[in-house]
Amino acid sequence: MLRQKSEVEELSNERFVKRDIEIGEGLLRSKLIKAVLGSRRAGKSVFSIQSIKDKQYAYLNFDEEQLVRL
Repeated sequence: MLRQKSEVEELSNERFVKRDIEIGEGLLRSKLIKAVLGSRRAGKSVFSIQSIKDKQYAYLNFDEEQLVRL
């Protein structure tokens, strides 16, 4: 989990192209779990981090083997 925290910090400090698509504020305020799906290397992680920047959130990347075993 600490490795993922540093991944989020690293991605949020880099400069990426801001996409026109946004997640609506109503959806972000909902208590439902959000999942971003898409093809490999399409920018899902960067899009997610950009969308929730400056908000309280939990971020889990299931590419990490320790989480998959849970």
